[in-house]
Amino acid sequence: MRNLLVLFLGILGGFSTFAQQREVLSSAGDKVQVNGTSVSYTLGEPVVAFASNDTASLASGFQQSNIIISNALPRNEIGVQAKIYPNPAVNFFYLELEKKDDAGFFIVLHNTQGQFVFRKSVHISPMQVSLAGYPKGVYYLTLLNASNERLHQFKVVKTE
Repeated sequence: MRNLLVLFLGILGGFSTFAQQREVLSSAGDKVQVNGTSVSYTLGEPVVAFASNDTASLASGFQQSNIIISNALPRNEIGVQAKIYPNPAVNFFYLELEKKDDAGFFIVLHNTQGQFVFRKSVHISPMQVSLAGYPKGVYYLTLLNASNERLHQFKVVKTE
């Protein structure tokens, strides 16, 4: 028992020598300043606890989960604007297109593991897309043209 107590106090004493500080482990970010207004952002994990000594370091934090990329391509180059609503959705959402021509479009839905869920033709706008029968979670909806070129990609959250 005495050896266990000595070991515990040794470990506790070792941790007390760690330096404490706050920082962000970032993968990307930028600061933009226009007309006296500035905006800065960081993509990464805020570190809420950090400890280090001469031989090791330990960081713990939490994952930022509210990053949504709704359109990866510039709208003026693809000839179609798209939006989905409501998002998050319970059993369905609407896809609305504003397009320059009457070319055919398709939507493809995948889950976060990249597994195919469904592919559907888009005939009308707005189009109601059903999520009934699928488990709650995050899905990726891709809008394709008739040549299977990706025009837009959305992150869709299904609740309940």
